[in-house]
Amino acid sequence: MDSLLEKEVKLIKKKGPTIPFGYKDSEKRKGYYEPIQLELDSLDLMVNYVQGKGLSLREACDWLYYKTDRKISPAGLLKIINTRY
Repeated sequence: MDSLLEKEVKLIKKKGPTIPFGYKDSEKRKGYYEPIQLELDSLDLMVNYVQGKGLSLREACDWLYYKTDRKISPAGLLKIINTRY
């Protein structure tokens, strides 16, 4: 019954030692990361603000650290924006 209530989680395979922003080590499968929805939602919000010229990269990084308690550099945020969005 528990498996029916659990939401399907999309895992990504590890590619290096650095854990991507918005993910954590999977407890169920070794060698994979599982998403942290709060961090991914916050990241999406900040990407929209940065692309809309409402915030600078540094301001967006500061807000992400405040909201998620996880650091990201402006260069790292720019890389995420360029590759994902």
